[in-house]
Amino acid sequence: MNINDFAKFENYEGTISDGTFEDVFYMDYVEDIELTEENEKYIEWLSYFFVAEMQDVLDEISELDMLEQISVFDFWFKIIQSRD
Repeated sequence: MNINDFAKFENYEGTISDGTFEDVFYMDYVEDIELTEENEKYIEWLSYFFVAEMQDVLDEISELDMLEQISVFDFWFKIIQSRD
């Protein structure tokens, strides 16, 4: 996925402060993302954490089976930079 397309998706560039976008996300992983319906949903859900509208997302994720939940969180952990 093109990084600029990702940044515009769900308004990430508007919700994450200037200069911190590349500190938050692994750019190499973003570039490797295949934009499937599933990944598109995960990207959208993740965007809600940056605008503090988490409850609906967490409710929706809790309705998934365990393997689907693992898939969501695995995707998020891969895309978000470690703070070490």
